Amino acid sequence: MVSSQKPIGIILQEAKLITPGQLEVALYEQKQFQMLLGEILSHHGWISQETADFFVDLWPAMVGQPVQGPIGYYLKMAHLLDEDQIERILREQRRLGVRFGSVAVLKGWLKEETINFFVKNIVREAQEDTPSAALVLPVPQLPIPPVFPLKTPRWRSPELVEAQAKETYELLSNEKGENLPP
Repeated sequence: MVSSQKPIGIILQEAKLITPGQLEVALYEQKQFQMLLGEILSHHGWISQETADFFVDLWPAMVGQPVQGPIGYYLKMAHLLDEDQIERILREQRRLGVRFGSVAVLKGWLKEETINFFVKNIVREAQEDTPSAALVLPVPQLPIPPVFPLKTPRWRSPELVEAQAKETYELLSNEKGENLPP
């Protein structure tokens, strides 16, 4: 569980929004340039300034409080997803019947660890007895078979190929009126 007393850099790292190396660079630059950590991270393009502000200003008050809305509400507040992305995720969620976070991860908009961070620290904090069903399930990485262009053999007519695709097995004839093998 995340404590509201943790430094912003640690929280962002736990949410997998920045890497340990990025935090190290930002902390070094913070000493050199007397800038806020969020400003440095934003300047590098590692997170948005709005995301940094969310975790500094709003996050500590949210942890452990009753849930105010669905997870998309929090991700939008953190500027991790925009309204268009949320709408697209909701459409896919309805179509596929999978969890919101799973769709966001599959689309490549968020990391699985980031979704789980929000679920564990906001959703479950307020609902301790609730099973962790909202967590994103890992997506198995299946090998992708090579794709070869499909060519129709010369002895098969396009009509035969079409008939086989429709699972009809009537004998078709070629231009000469000869029956073709199924």
